[in-house]
Amino acid sequence: MKKILSLAATLSFVLSISTPTEAISYNGQGWLAYSHHDYQGAIQAFTLDRAADPYGAAWGLANVYENSHLRAFAAARSNLLLLLKSPLYRARALHSLAQLPPDSADPSFQPNALLTYSDAVALALSFRSLPANETPQGSNAFYLAMAKARGLYSGTANPNAAAPRLFLAQFLSKLYGIDVYSYLRPFSLSDIQTLPAQQQMLIQSMLGTGLMTANGGQFHPFGFETRAAFAVSIAKANALFAHPSPDLHYVTPPLPPVTTPYLYMFSAGPETNAQKSADVALHSQVNAYGIVGYPFISLFPKGAAVTRQAIDQTHDLLTPFSAGSGLANLAQTIGSRGFMVIGNYNSVTNQSDTAFATQLLSDKHRELAVASEAVQIATREHLSGITLDFENIASTDTSAYSQFVALFAQKAHAVHLKLMVCVPEKASALQDGYNWQAIAKSADMVMLITYDEHNPNTKPGAVEDATYDDWVIKYALTQMPANKILLGMADYGYDWSANGATEISMPQGNALAHTYGYHIDARSQNRVISYSSQGVQHTVWYPSDATVTTIASYVRDYGLKGLAIWHVGAEDAGFYQAITRGATGAGTAAGFRG
Repeated sequence: MKKILSLAATLSFVLSISTPTEAISYNGQGWLAYSHHDYQGAIQAFTLDRAADPYGAAWGLANVYENSHLRAFAAARSNLLLLLKSPLYRARALHSLAQLPPDSADPSFQPNALLTYSDAVALALSFRSLPANETPQGSNAFYLAMAKARGLYSGTANPNAAAPRLFLAQFLSKLYGIDVYSYLRPFSLSDIQTLPAQQQMLIQSMLGTGLMTANGGQFHPFGFETRAAFAVSIAKANALFAHPSPDLHYVTPPLPPVTTPYLYMFSAGPETNAQKSADVALHSQVNAYGIVGYPFISLFPKGAAVTRQAIDQTHDLLTPFSAGSGLANLAQTIGSRGFMVIGNYNSVTNQSDTAFATQLLSDKHRELAVASEAVQIATREHLSGITLDFENIASTDTSAYSQFVALFAQKAHAVHLKLMVCVPEKASALQDGYNWQAIAKSADMVMLITYDEHNPNTKPGAVEDATYDDWVIKYALTQMPANKILLGMADYGYDWSANGATEISMPQGNALAHTYGYHIDARSQNRVISYSSQGVQHTVWYPSDATVTTIASYVRDYGLKGLAIWHVGAEDAGFYQAITRGATGAGTAAGFRG
């Protein structure tokens, strides 16, 4: 916003035209106070000057009221209009009136009136620098045109109608470049649950930054605000984004909704490494592969290998499936998209080993050795990063594990490697071994393990439940920024029988469905098959394309980083198309919002 007149020029002008001794004294006091940012003192002095020099006093008051600290444009306008009667001041007053924002941009003007669309636009944009040779001419129309040109206001609503709070939240988000996907959110407001996910997150971002408020657990998205309340929001926004708090996560400019999610896929699975290599070669759209079964036998002599040998007589830091032949070829095919996956899987018991994790986390020297060696190997092998998949961490090791993650992050980031950390799903603050907030502060990506909900150790059921995923995401968003989250996705299922359960791929499930028929489970959208073979009854559950599409839609709706898929080689021909449909909104299944 342009100044009415520079202080030096104004002082020179005033002294050249003021003659009475008393007028010079009050004028001088007023301009001196103004120069020292004592605006109330300046107003008092110029007011006392009215009797002796009404036009000189009006000129001084117009400058004080228009000042960016007071922004009392209505009061400034009344003084400038008075000056139109003075031949000496008329030209200056006309010039100043052309540059003066409208009264609607004055926070003190009609403070208790309901805020209109045009008021909101003028009040906010009056703080912004104007293009050369453009002046507001005291009109809301100038700012409305400016807002339309910048995509801040569509113009479809009546500009003189009261603006609902949802519009104000959207307007502030666009104007200040707030990334609505990177703020933590409580999801506790009762009156926004029926809104689309992006709008819920936008409202929560406004609350998280303190730009808007909620009362009694309600936001009132279609209610209205007073001019005074919105002026407070603008003042907070200007202060926040001029001096951002280190505790607030934000990105400027705002990120668009995720339509091409980051895809991470684990290399584990019963398929041969040759089959996996062929699958990797076909899918360039996968951004990263977690190399599970990395040959750690000789690569960790100082740190983990000694520990593991004492527990399960293996040297492997993590081998859910043995390295086997062809791993080197698989790693070569993956190339720089590779992430080294390490964790606490016990290859004898086929379970994540709580005791091993406790033993590792109790020795700082061993922790440092493991982190240092892993980073050295990942660098030598030209990998993109490291994935920590330590599961079943004891609740007594929560703090130690968070520190271990921080140590790994420090080592990895020093050589430009990414760090991803896997955490088990939860929809509330359970007392387990994982402090999601602390882990997210260190990690570049946090994977939510939202699959294997039913497995060989449970009764038949959905491997991944889209409804429960939604609850997990909402809790995760209270603990970490959305744009760090990878949502787990299963591309496999299980065939249960009296003889146990066997993992099946999506193509294997499709073949069984073709032979025996199937039905869709309404909640999870999984395909369910019942059949009998050699007198043994079987029950099969595996994800359908609709499951995949719905889960991918959460990435778009909540602005998540992307998907972490278990595992390579188990997907069917329509798998990636189903992800695309969900990510773009082209075919999202409905009815999964918890």
